[in-house]
Amino acid sequence: MPEVAEHVVDGHPVRIVTLANAHGRAVLADLGARLIELHLPGRDGALADVVLAPPGLDGLVGDRSYFGATVGRYAGRIAHAAFTLDGVTHRLAANEGEHHVHGGVRGFDQHRWSTELGGDGETVTFRHRSAAGEEGFPGTVEAWVTYRLDANTLTITMGATTDEATVVRMVHHSYWNLAGHDAGDVLGHELRVAAGQHVPLGADLLPSGGPRPVAGTPYDFRAPRPIGAGNAVARDGRGYDDVWALDGTGLRVAASLTDPASGRRLELTTDQAGLCVYAGGHLRGVRGGRAGAERLPRRRQPPRLPLARPAAGRGLPQRDAADVHGDLTGGQRLNRSPVPVSKTCTCAGSVVTCTVSPLRCSRRASTRITMFSGVPATSLVP
Repeated sequence: MPEVAEHVVDGHPVRIVTLANAHGRAVLADLGARLIELHLPGRDGALADVVLAPPGLDGLVGDRSYFGATVGRYAGRIAHAAFTLDGVTHRLAANEGEHHVHGGVRGFDQHRWSTELGGDGETVTFRHRSAAGEEGFPGTVEAWVTYRLDANTLTITMGATTDEATVVRMVHHSYWNLAGHDAGDVLGHELRVAAGQHVPLGADLLPSGGPRPVAGTPYDFRAPRPIGAGNAVARDGRGYDDVWALDGTGLRVAASLTDPASGRRLELTTDQAGLCVYAGGHLRGVRGGRAGAERLPRRRQPPRLPLARPAAGRGLPQRDAADVHGDLTGGQRLNRSPVPVSKTCTCAGSVVTCTVSPLRCSRRASTRITMFSGVPATSLVP
């Protein structure tokens, strides 16, 4: 069975769950259904914790960096803290100036989730009920996240259902340092992004224009190169926190990140049009990096994925991972019942409308992040 420990942090109860085997160890907290440690071997067989977290459990309460958290109800920025759904404008909590970010003042990351331990000793499932009106969102959402540690692979599976139409974009928000969380910055990590264009962002991290060529700019990672080669000049010296317009369509390898010293490598496969990479320049007291795929944001609009309209009771399963691998869906619309065969729907926020069949309007997003340890597969024994 997973190891469970109860703690009181700043007057708040926090449950810590540890999944472990001979090849790795994952430490999780019910506050935000978050991953706070992931120990995986390098090529020398030595384990290192490759995700960042506050130095102590007390740093989880009120954490605004979202270390390892399950972010929602809607991850990312929603311009002017408002969106329109079926002709109704919903005003959200504005927690970053005039904008809404990562679920609002008290998003999924600051709620305790119920805990269900798997009988196989390899899994734990966290569940959270988000009431209608929470942070301004319509509909009651039942969300769940399952972590499974199998050999040196941690798989994260997410899902959500609702009782009325709403928007949901759940994201796993770990910051990665493949050399180990205490090994310094990630500027020596080699990054490759399969993108010939990037999307310029303003100071508020909302799009300020259409895609631009990466050739001859610090954003050209079409061939692997160290993050530090252009980080100092990216975004006028603020470091990478940017969106790339990925080449190609369909499920394809979009990016990879490698730590040359340990041999650990992270690979991201997605069917999405955009990729966000953050090099940790604004983290307080600790540096690292994270990457996530998304639909390309439109000018001054939140990064939104196409609408999804599942049949009643089916919800939106999604997988995100850390071996990390799995599918990640976000920006989804949940609907409590099937829709007519033809309907005018908003496929990209409130900007573009289209009349389509439900199947064409409900295109599932899929992203897989796979982290390879530095140990050859032949040396791993179950």
